[in-house]
Amino acid sequence: MFSSYNPPTISSIYIEGLEISAKDAEAAAIAARDAAQAARDDALQYRNETYTYYTQVQQIQTGDYVTTQSLNDALSAFSFSDLASVPTSFTPSAHSHAWGDISGKPSAFTPAYHTHLWAHITDKPTEFEPAEHVHTWQQIAQKPGTFPPESHYHNWSEIEGKPSAFNPAAHTHSWGDISGKPTKFEPVVHTHDWSAIDNKPLAFPPQSHTHHWDTVTNKPAQATRWPTFTEVTGKPVQTTRWPTWTEVTERPTLGSAASRDVGTGDGDLLEKGAFGVGSDAPSYSDWGDIPQNFGGFASVQIGSLGLPDGMIDSYYVLVYSGRSNDSILAMSNSSDLMYKLRRLSDGQWVTDGKVYHSGNSINALDYGLGGTAKFISFDDWDELINYETGFYASYQGNRTAIPNSPEFYSNSAINTLIEVKREGARFVVVVYETKIGALKKFERVHGGSVWGSWKEEYHSGNTNLDTFGGGNSNEKLADGKAKFSNFAVFGVDVSFLASARSIETNGTFKIIDANSGNVIIDGINGLSISSESSNKKALVTFNAGASIFTTGQELELYSSTSGAFFKVGV
Repeated sequence: MFSSYNPPTISSIYIEGLEISAKDAEAAAIAARDAAQAARDDALQYRNETYTYYTQVQQIQTGDYVTTQSLNDALSAFSFSDLASVPTSFTPSAHSHAWGDISGKPSAFTPAYHTHLWAHITDKPTEFEPAEHVHTWQQIAQKPGTFPPESHYHNWSEIEGKPSAFNPAAHTHSWGDISGKPTKFEPVVHTHDWSAIDNKPLAFPPQSHTHHWDTVTNKPAQATRWPTFTEVTGKPVQTTRWPTWTEVTERPTLGSAASRDVGTGDGDLLEKGAFGVGSDAPSYSDWGDIPQNFGGFASVQIGSLGLPDGMIDSYYVLVYSGRSNDSILAMSNSSDLMYKLRRLSDGQWVTDGKVYHSGNSINALDYGLGGTAKFISFDDWDELINYETGFYASYQGNRTAIPNSPEFYSNSAINTLIEVKREGARFVVVVYETKIGALKKFERVHGGSVWGSWKEEYHSGNTNLDTFGGGNSNEKLADGKAKFSNFAVFGVDVSFLASARSIETNGTFKIIDANSGNVIIDGINGLSISSESSNKKALVTFNAGASIFTTGQELELYSSTSGAFFKVGV
């Protein structure tokens, strides 16, 4: 009967009760044994007395009174009344009867009160379901340290520490229940389907605007190159031949030039090749051999003697101007080197410096200096490390889909200004998102081996130091902790002349466990400002009205709805 029963653990008091019951059963068993022994003694006495009577009868039969007759004959010879000292009753001696010989047996035998030893009891259960009983508090083992209260109620007068005011939780009202409604509502920013707009004009004259070159279609081919000769119309005939003598205007007349000598002296007409004009320039193997006041073109071979200080040995073509101090522009014939030289009156050359040109320097306009930034496109923001210092512009569609884009970058297709800076091995990229009304600036640094993370810079155009939120939903607004099990405090940095004392909220918010990320409560808007706030730190509080936090629990305040914000003031 106990095979399927799984009773609870039997308490010590119940075991004590079983021991007392077992001792009572043992005492009852001993009493029953003693009663049985007494009954046995009585039965032995009855047997002995019966045997005595039987012996007396035998003596009578064999004695002086009866010698030849049988016992029956002897007994019939006298009456029972003739016997002296006959007992009034005969206690039977010990004997037995077959169960069938016993008449008048009861159908059932109710046992009298008795006891048994515990060891004499068979088929005992291994476990006992405890009867109804009680324990003292000290007898209860493994008590929990605390007991969360069950659902219950208190009278309002029994509740201590009640707040003087209660911020309503998120709820709704029917329109008819709202009093003091305005007669009209200014519309918030929203959109309409085109078909839902009435009285649309039939045409829209375009306003003055601009387009990016890449967005202009059907551009003529000549917009990106010079037209070919055949594409030019209205060409004069002289573009295909030399003009005739009569077609030449302002022709010189023959004059004194015809009377000059050809030579290199003063007043002579220069002969072909003189001073390097009209022919190969004269060549020198020693810088010191170049005549003073030469005033023309010359060349110096590589390996020539007397190379001026600060110059790299090369084959140079010289543009030579002879004055009181010779001045030379030396251009390398084998590289992009170009120097400006001067020769002093003592014949020593002085290097004034290196001359920069398109072959050995950059054009500032190509890097956004002094003009419009150069438009670039790329497939990964990490590719910007390949660009030189300067300013660039980018116009792309879904730019957040490009790997390694700034985390807070806008997804709309708008112009972006990119500034690249190098400081030795340190490489800095600054991105300006030039969206009207929402200028954003991001910076990222490459320390020489790996890129760092993007950082957004805050300024007066994208930061409001008294308003927190107002963007997308699930925007983190503040960090905080649970001061009590029903009370949370969040801190935000402010900058006021006086302590923060007021708060304005819009939309709903939620509180998240900072470690697990689990939402503790959502859809709240009952935020308050703590009197402990200062002019540098505003303490925003929330009273849950029930125990939903753990004291000291680290919390985070997020916006639940798009556009939700809170604004603190003095």
